[in-house]
Amino acid sequence: MTPTTAIIDGDIIAYRSAFWADSEGVEDLQNRINKDIESWTPQGCTDIIIAMSCPREKNYRRDFWPLYKQHREGRDSPESMPYAIESIYNVGVSVRCVNQLEADDLIGMLVSSGQAIGITVDKDLRQVPGWHWNPDKELEPTVITPEDADSFFYRQWMTGDSTDNIWGLWKVGPAKAKKLLENNPKEDWDSLILDMYLNEDWDRRPPEKVPELSKMEFALAQARCVRILRDGDYNKETCEVNLWSPNNQTVRNILEGSGVDE
Repeated sequence: MTPTTAIIDGDIIAYRSAFWADSEGVEDLQNRINKDIESWTPQGCTDIIIAMSCPREKNYRRDFWPLYKQHREGRDSPESMPYAIESIYNVGVSVRCVNQLEADDLIGMLVSSGQAIGITVDKDLRQVPGWHWNPDKELEPTVITPEDADSFFYRQWMTGDSTDNIWGLWKVGPAKAKKLLENNPKEDWDSLILDMYLNEDWDRRPPEKVPELSKMEFALAQARCVRILRDGDYNKETCEVNLWSPNNQTVRNILEGSGVDE
């Protein structure tokens, strides 16, 4: 059954409308945002939630990868951004912003629980199983299976994400990552990818791309950075994130002997 709740990526709505307001003025900004949210709400959805990210420096990913999105700091935001954020809170629907978490995480947890359709133009959300809709490219919501979602996540673990300053394996692109997964059973993915990280020749990297971590720490940091939280990954009572760890028992044994926190 298709969920009747839509959870919308408020970060994208805010940035797009703020850039628009910088050139068109803020007088009609509230109306613009109201229309954007209306157009991003799928037919049949009666409840709307707007997901907003916490401040970048408070993101939990910074705890184990301080370089996460660091390259974006110092860049000028649209001058109208404060007005855009204020306008989103004035829409009259539920707005959620949780310390340590990104909008992606809030969307991922609700979508993977089956409670909502995730609305965003960010392709990274396709690593989360459940209902999704990209209003820029799709006519209606679509379902991402657990198998496809996991494949997307493992590919990203290898390739990293340059837009978020997640380095991944050196010179491993989407085609190579996809081929590796297709040629190996899913139960071996954890050990195969971890082995690639542990045996990578860091001398091939430019000096500025050599991690200041052990290879095991680096491997886990990259996985946990690209990983969008799913249902059960966040404890609301303690406000703690349950960090992703490999399911493969051989890998877990390696982790237990490495001294790196699982």
